[in-house]
Amino acid sequence: MSLPNEEKYIEQVLRGNISFLSMDQQGTHVVQKVLQSQILKFENGAFIFDEIYENVNELCVNRNGLCVIKILVEKTTLKS
Repeated sequence: MSLPNEEKYIEQVLRGNISFLSMDQQGTHVVQKVLQSQILKFENGAFIFDEIYENVNELCVNRNGLCVIKILVEKTTLKS
């Protein structure tokens, strides 16, 4: 887990750039790592989900963006 100051810094850097980074060949790795790790608590990472939701159509038609969508689905699907 990360410290509150680290979470704030990560949010400041990523906020407003999630879609761009998700579709970028190199940037997608940053978003994927943040989603796969527990760097941000769910409530602090809600901005990531919001931005992905707002741009889901353009992310789904992009190879790198689709990888981010898949990870998001895996992380939010309840397992029985």
